Amino acid sequence: QVLNYVPRQLLLILKTNDLLRGIECSLLQRNTQGAGTFLNMARYCLSALTTHRLAKASSFTRQLAIYYTYTISLLRLKFLKLIYWFSLTKLGGNLQRYIPSHLSI
Repeated sequence: QVLNYVPRQLLLILKTNDLLRGIECSLLQRNTQGAGTFLNMARYCLSALTTHRLAKASSFTRQLAIYYTYTISLLRLKFLKLIYWFSLTKLGGNLQRYIPSHLSI
């Protein structure tokens, strides 16, 4: 009953995330927290959203603004992926105990 009120796009994202986590677990990945998978899925969603916005853009200036927003968002995702990768390393694991729990990945 609750899922009837959830937008279809969000439902698709949740189902896809669940499916990817299941694949990670079945392939016996070292870390199955899903953060890496979530970041990859976010990148694909960002790309699809940008393609949709570009198709609806009416001017060259608007297209430039969309590309700029896409590039900034992509850089943020890459930075988050770098932080995630670092947290999986031995050094990152040792530093993890010094980071407050609400800030850790």
